[in-house]
Amino acid sequence: MLRNWNLYLIELALFQAVVRFQKCEYAKTKLFRTEGSGWGLLADENIKVGQFIMECCLDVISFEELKKRSQAYESHEEVYIISMDANNFIDSTRKGSFARFIHHSCTDNVSS
Repeated sequence: MLRNWNLYLIELALFQAVVRFQKCEYAKTKLFRTEGSGWGLLADENIKVGQFIMECCLDVISFEELKKRSQAYESHEEVYIISMDANNFIDSTRKGSFARFIHHSCTDNVSS
């Protein structure tokens, strides 16, 4: 019975997150400029563990594409690329929502 209850709670949390996503009910955040590390996103309210923060818009690219873009980005001051694994990367340098600044921290405290 406890297992079924836990499964129900997980499904309910996922459903609520989907509804918040569909209604664009994002956590309150603000964009700020850091000293020497570019832009960052700061929570403007307490965010609970597992809470949906915001939609993330980005490009998922291969290692080969990463090499091409790295050369193209040499003149850019700020580049936003995150490694997913050895062969796949997330690039939100040219396009993306404010979510691209969530992981721009020396001390990450959010996971996806």
